[in-house]
Amino acid sequence: WEAAGGGATAAGGGCALYQQRITAPVTGTITGTLRLSEPERVLEDVRSCPERAELHQGPAGDPLLVMTGEGSLSAGAWNGEQWSAPRSLDLSFEHPELGGRVYPEQVRTLLVGDRITALGVGQHGDLWAVESGVDAWEWAFAPGSPWSRAVSVSQGAGVSPDAAAGPPALAADGEGRLHALWADAEALAYARLDADAAASAASAAGDSGRWSRPGQVLRSPDGGAAQPVLIADEDRLL
Repeated sequence: WEAAGGGATAAGGGCALYQQRITAPVTGTITGTLRLSEPERVLEDVRSCPERAELHQGPAGDPLLVMTGEGSLSAGAWNGEQWSAPRSLDLSFEHPELGGRVYPEQVRTLLVGDRITALGVGQHGDLWAVESGVDAWEWAFAPGSPWSRAVSVSQGAGVSPDAAAGPPALAADGEGRLHALWADAEALAYARLDADAAASAASAAGDSGRWSRPGQVLRSPDGGAAQPVLIADEDRLL
């Protein structure tokens, strides 16, 4: 493992994993020479160096690296050609009888067949177990989430705290543009997301993604506005 700041920096300021391969096995006696390849970076999207890392071998002989710490579990799998990107699982959970959330620590893992079992100690001194319901390699190499990260549409302009203002309104026109309308403290505010931007919103940079800057579009003479309703037609008319 190598933390950001020590030699080569891991992507995102977290931690990177390197591996070395045996290029020439030990031959002859116990004093034979073991030759290793140059270190190669195989994982570089780990948020932080794990408290504990365990290497398991699957039924087909491929390795599975399971990392635990800070109440979470991450895993990277080798499929014979490449390592998967790290996949993470939050091990914490709500427990009504204990009056809050349980955060398992001192986690140990075991690969049973092709599925992961994890055992950890909660902050109340209880021992908890969690088992995966799918093949660890299927989980590790599964596509990422189809949802984008959350972005700010109001971009600091604010939303009315008055419950009577009603929920925001959302509509799409014939070209796939998204239109949002909501009540702020003084008027109705509006923002738009173009169709091509909506398709790439998951990878967009910045807290607002590709949404336009919001602007006030309707102000009541007596101040304030409420209960926005928005309809868009195929000609982009609102």
